[in-house]
Amino acid sequence: MNEIGIIGASGFIGKNLCMHFHEEKIDFVAIHRTKPEIDLPYNVLIKKSFTDLPEFKKLIFLAGPAHLSKDLEDIQYIENAKKTLTDALSASEAQFIYASSAAVYGDKDTKKHSVYSKLNPTSIYAEAKIASEKIVLENNGVVLRLANIFGHGMSENNVLSKLIRQFRVENTQLEVWDKTPIRDFLFIEDLVIFFEQLIKKELPSQILNVGSGSSHSIGDVYEALVNVGLANKVFKKEGIPLLETEPNKEVSSIKLDIEKTKNAVDWAPSFSLHRGLNKMIYQKKL
Repeated sequence: MNEIGIIGASGFIGKNLCMHFHEEKIDFVAIHRTKPEIDLPYNVLIKKSFTDLPEFKKLIFLAGPAHLSKDLEDIQYIENAKKTLTDALSASEAQFIYASSAAVYGDKDTKKHSVYSKLNPTSIYAEAKIASEKIVLENNGVVLRLANIFGHGMSENNVLSKLIRQFRVENTQLEVWDKTPIRDFLFIEDLVIFFEQLIKKELPSQILNVGSGSSHSIGDVYEALVNVGLANKVFKKEGIPLLETEPNKEVSSIKLDIEKTKNAVDWAPSFSLHRGLNKMIYQKKL
């Protein structure tokens, strides 16, 4: 029997997790829907659907429905998400570790959210996560509500990536919609260490918040990029203003309480936002 299966191994988190498990010689299989374009140094299983899986002790579920961007504004997205998950659950007796999102809390409360906080989904994506969480918990799985994960290979469409792209060109100013939203940012290296610790545990079915426990505004992210980039002589720019194109006076905040997680998994994040950005820039992975 294989120890660990990773569904969604071709995504940002999945790729980083697989490389870490490979380097640490952890027994796992990466599960892809399509054949990778390059040869990978670890075992890959190609499954167009998840209705027929080998047996694993634990399955880390990072996948979303196919054609995510097309379906995001469609209520069918929720049904697609549930089907993708239930197909895998029906095919395996493994304990499921499901990657959900802190977006389930909504962004209208400035207090830190514990896993017992009221949920306030404001998107089809968050509603799909809540529906999927329920299925996982009913099947004795573990649900992880992830913060904003950043690092090498992250999406080009998030605000951090967009800021970095602007730093790399000859702009006289940088633009964001709004610099006031506050989020918890967790560096990818902290997340893969979290997963390494988690799979060693035999935890009962429960929900865990996974983040840094610290929160920063988009303005804070901009300042950190300026300071780190100048210190490493990468951006070679200073005094560049940050322009808000669509400032919003409404509260937008997602803060996470991670004390339960630290105690349950014997883990704590080691990278601050500044240190994570510094490592990315130093390794020239921006």
